[in-house]
Amino acid sequence: MFSAIGLSPRAIFANTLLYHANRPIDGGFERFKRFTDLIRPNHAASMGNVPMLLPHRGVESFETFVERRRAEVEEHLERALPCPPVCPPAVAEAMRYGVLEGGKRMRPLLVLAAAETVAVAQHGYAAGVVEEARRLAMPAACALELIHSHSLINDDLPAMDNDCLRRGRPTVHVAFGEALAILAGDGLLAEAFALLANQPDDCNQPHIAERKLRVL
Repeated sequence: MFSAIGLSPRAIFANTLLYHANRPIDGGFERFKRFTDLIRPNHAASMGNVPMLLPHRGVESFETFVERRRAEVEEHLERALPCPPVCPPAVAEAMRYGVLEGGKRMRPLLVLAAAETVAVAQHGYAAGVVEEARRLAMPAACALELIHSHSLINDDLPAMDNDCLRRGRPTVHVAFGEALAILAGDGLLAEAFALLANQPDDCNQPHIAERKLRVL
């Protein structure tokens, strides 16, 4: 995705932050705005001859973008997590406990934001461009959150940080026991790569399958 428009991942990240910081602001997110104000002077050095992207008129505000995309991520995570009989009930419950009902989802939000930025840089604001970019990027966004949740479960284990609370709730090993916590964490990591391999399932776009194979 990055090489398709001749930009490094660092340049994409900088432009993504600046692009979405230029959305209308309803209030809040001052820390994010201060950060983007700091990197804005370095935009030219990061992007070379590529102009900074600006949202067009009528685009949803940054807060609305976060609220809507977060809800979409939650919905897709719910569907992506395995259920019995594919997965043993106890492991499935521990996996869902470790992922759902908590978390800011900033990593999947950044994936979706970057996908939107790249799509606009390539195709402009043609009808359906942004929506299609989000659709294609959603599996990767959710896979990244599954990997993140796997890392949190492992970090909380007694042999690691031995934390008892995560997001205001008992950690997975406290709620389900250490053995199930290890299985749940390993399961989330495996499901993340399965999600990347299987979605999006676009049989009529073989270049997507080719790109996924290169990544995996």
